[in-house]
Amino acid sequence: MREFLKQRSLEKPDRRGLYAYHCQSLEYIRLREILHGFSPSEQSLNDATCGCFVIYCAEWFRREYRSEYGWQWEKIHQSLETDLSASERPEVMERGFNFWLRPLHTYTDERRDFIGSVFSEGGLPFQLLREDGSRFQSLFNNLLKKHQLQQFTGSRTADLVEDQLRKYSFPKVFTEPASISLIADMVDQLIVLVTDYALDEHSEPVKRLDSVHARWREEFPLPLDEQTGKEFLNGLLTQATCEQKLNRSRRDELSCTHFWSKNNPHHLIVNISLPKKLEFSLQIQPSTTYFDLTLVEDGQAIGDLGAVFARINNQVAELTIKRRMFSCKRKNCTASLKLVATAGGVVIAEKMISNSSVALGEEPLGFEPDQQQWRLAGQASFSSASTDLLLMLPENTQVKLADQQTTQLTECPSVLGCLLYRLQGKAQLHITNHEHYCIQSGAVSLAQLGLDLVYADLPLNWSCKPALSFIGLPKVQWPRGAGGLEQEAELFISGKSHQQVPLIEHYGVHWLSVRNQTGNTLLRRKIGILPADFKVELISGQPGEGSILVHSQHRCLLQLPDCSSIITSKQVKHSGYTELQLSAKALPPSIITLQVTPNLQELPICIELPFPGSGCVGFDAKGQRLKPDLCIDELLGSRLYLYGQPGRITGYDVELGLKGSHSRQSHYHWRYQADDKPVEISLYAIRDQIADILSLNSGLDQVAELRIFSAGKEQLYRIRRYAMTLEYDAEYQQVSFGVMHDQKAETHRLQLMLLHDPLRAEALLTSQSSQGVATGLYDLPNCIEKDGPWLVLPQKDSSVAFRPRFIPGNPIAVNFGEDIKTLHKASRAFRHGEFVSSFDGVFDQMAMNPEHSGWQFLRDLLNHYGYLPLATFEVWKSFIHHQPVLAMALFKFEMKTSFLVRLEADFPFFWEFFPITEIQSAARYFCDWMMKKGLDQARAQMIVNKRFSALGSYFSSYGASIEKHLTTQSQDQEMNFPKPIFEQVVLSAWHMTLIRQRSEAKWPEYAATSLQRWYLQYAQKLVRFPSINDHQRSVIYLPVFAAAVTCGQARVSDVFINDADAVFFMRQVRDFDREWFDSLYQYCVINYLKNA
Repeated sequence: MREFLKQRSLEKPDRRGLYAYHCQSLEYIRLREILHGFSPSEQSLNDATCGCFVIYCAEWFRREYRSEYGWQWEKIHQSLETDLSASERPEVMERGFNFWLRPLHTYTDERRDFIGSVFSEGGLPFQLLREDGSRFQSLFNNLLKKHQLQQFTGSRTADLVEDQLRKYSFPKVFTEPASISLIADMVDQLIVLVTDYALDEHSEPVKRLDSVHARWREEFPLPLDEQTGKEFLNGLLTQATCEQKLNRSRRDELSCTHFWSKNNPHHLIVNISLPKKLEFSLQIQPSTTYFDLTLVEDGQAIGDLGAVFARINNQVAELTIKRRMFSCKRKNCTASLKLVATAGGVVIAEKMISNSSVALGEEPLGFEPDQQQWRLAGQASFSSASTDLLLMLPENTQVKLADQQTTQLTECPSVLGCLLYRLQGKAQLHITNHEHYCIQSGAVSLAQLGLDLVYADLPLNWSCKPALSFIGLPKVQWPRGAGGLEQEAELFISGKSHQQVPLIEHYGVHWLSVRNQTGNTLLRRKIGILPADFKVELISGQPGEGSILVHSQHRCLLQLPDCSSIITSKQVKHSGYTELQLSAKALPPSIITLQVTPNLQELPICIELPFPGSGCVGFDAKGQRLKPDLCIDELLGSRLYLYGQPGRITGYDVELGLKGSHSRQSHYHWRYQADDKPVEISLYAIRDQIADILSLNSGLDQVAELRIFSAGKEQLYRIRRYAMTLEYDAEYQQVSFGVMHDQKAETHRLQLMLLHDPLRAEALLTSQSSQGVATGLYDLPNCIEKDGPWLVLPQKDSSVAFRPRFIPGNPIAVNFGEDIKTLHKASRAFRHGEFVSSFDGVFDQMAMNPEHSGWQFLRDLLNHYGYLPLATFEVWKSFIHHQPVLAMALFKFEMKTSFLVRLEADFPFFWEFFPITEIQSAARYFCDWMMKKGLDQARAQMIVNKRFSALGSYFSSYGASIEKHLTTQSQDQEMNFPKPIFEQVVLSAWHMTLIRQRSEAKWPEYAATSLQRWYLQYAQKLVRFPSINDHQRSVIYLPVFAAAVTCGQARVSDVFINDADAVFFMRQVRDFDREWFDSLYQYCVINYLKNA
């Protein structure tokens, strides 16, 4: 064992998984010789011998295990010609795992799982990898196919691995954190290799990689000295390269694709693909260039695409999209999807997604096979090149197959309320259900035509039933490539040509269809049609009272169904409109349904409207009055309505700040004006700003305050991270919830985590019960007294979040001054209040060594507990303040967007303040490490340059100019102009554009005097500005100051007393006009570095 560890430059085990020691073939043979005939009862045991036995068992599993062996010890015993009894095994296993400092897995009843533990330490069984139909092959194939989508959606690779392991029903040992982390790391490493070495540009990726980086296999966490392992990895690399090529070839446009899968049979899944740049027409002029982008279906948010930055020119905003792909479940498939941009919780722009309405249950749908799921290929009548189609048909549909001899039509169990058929072969299928449809398989595909309905004039800006409701007759939108079909097709309303239907009979609910010359239906939708002059207006009155004004020259029957018990209404006729005067008997509802019947022969159209109240009214997701105290988990569906006073525009000021903050400067402020339509503020849409406020201090107990002011009145809501806190009873070793917060104890899911070992299997805690009802009191397991420290955490799928509770336990003591080389040991040694953190010494080593075990510790922590705020863990709190290790993390985590976002969201951290010299230093260490691994200098530098490019693509302030400087490339011409020309031409043009585009906005003015004083004293020589007004000083001077801090020419304290205030302020100003900030910041950074 000493020799084994010495070969790896170790004096003792360092807690890594046993597969990560890369035991070689000769070492494995030597282990078998040493342990031949091993008998604990006949020889004195020592920890090293037990350690030999454990690592041998792990290696045997990796090298020799086959599926027919089962989960048994027999084959291991036969290989050693020994037979450990059930009574001998526990001591050997316990001492062996203690030798390696590895945890033993347990069953749910806390019995130790010895064989599962050693098999987990072996990693992946190579003999299973080569079996035909291996689940491992299918697993990795799916992981590589889904990896890019997972990256774009911002989720972690470990989440994807866990989901796929569950779908393939792998044994429990492979669903342990250590196995999940191993597989996730392998997938990430494959993608990094393809990206770093541009393997998608080569026809033979393995051969190419062997030529430029011969030792690339050594970088994998799993040893690959066996031929089977090498062949397996070569195959994975080839597939990863193919997937990257496919992803690269995708068109750069806004589009959607729907899927159905047997693994998720109760929903359709939609994948949204977005271009790098996306233009929106603005409905109102925003006060910031920082927008939130949401996917909306039928008025409800079903997906969050995160924050985006916009370049505004007049009433058009060009958004830079970071999450280029997004996936979520459909809830109401017939509704069209739209992207909604909000600022301060209010909608400022919308963009419909073409062909996003799926007529499930209304017309035939056809799906083609696509990577173990089925992709929607066409609706109504269509043709497909595929000879294998899955058809979802409305009920009571008649099906006729033109040629039954060469095709097979199989009826399957119904799904999603539809008949299900599988069509195999080249065929023509005739389907009748109110309309006639023709579907062809194995033919020239016209499925991409995808007809859609669009508004003829103004959209109806309220949620309706049917979901597709229009003012006036809608237009048919024909896609590119439709040829002459547009002229040949005809529009039908409820089975009649629209030209033969009188105008009055257009109105109401109809089935609208588009038919071609042969009578086949190309599109059929259930829609609502309102008169062309239809308009709804809301008028607020006294509290609990208000009116709905319905404008139209066409007479409509107006009703409020199901409201008589809580609302009284009275209709008053006026010239050109009808007024519904409403009065609530108690608390008015958040939403009322207006039933409009413009045609007595057809069904009415239902329009959902907010109750026309007064002042500011808040509602939660259930439509109940919003409580004054909330937690972040309760923001989804919560909203505020700001009502205008009758006959005039009413102004509202909304302020978001930190409760008890020493500085009133650190707050968000929005100004709204309400008129005939109330302003709706989604609290979920401002969750990023709430998280921003809560991150001003690094603890977990801050409270954000949301204040609404109007006409001398104020309304206050308090928002916390957590709804509940856990109480710890050290005497009885129990935890319980202090406040139940309207939640049943059965819905709380708790787990116990060992802080110094993030890969240890979590111990799940179960509530005590009384007469079958959970009490919310949890007993802690006996392992609490055997190790520590611990955290009691919510499980990932817990219905409610709570503040994690620290449990000291009984940790192994770490003496003061003892040499600490790992984050495992530093976690045990950490003490609150100490001047020097126990983590700092380890971070010093990690900053210079990309191979340090601490990087795997952080990755494991992020993989398995990334759903919690990073500030939950002291290691992350110390990490964010250690600049050298943070700089190295940029390279170790491949500049991943999800990682960069988390750091800035969870801590008062601002990348534009980060010392650029630290990034350059980390780049040198990373480059040297790659060269030691066998790469030549040019290839290593190329990889570093790609990391710089990735950083610039996420942080636009680190854009092309700084990227070129870091990679020693030539600069853009405008960055090299002589100073007088730059100021007179370039800077003047930037400044005029800023003034013109932001002339109507409220400019932030925080610390304007201090910034001006600093600029006049230190920065005038660098850049001189034209004449500026006082209210513009902060926006003008801050990019210069931030660049000086980045380049070490200034300190944050030169202007700001408090760092958190500075960070908050910088984010506000940076986001006011990103184009101005980025351009000037880059110019100043380049010139500070030139003059250094």
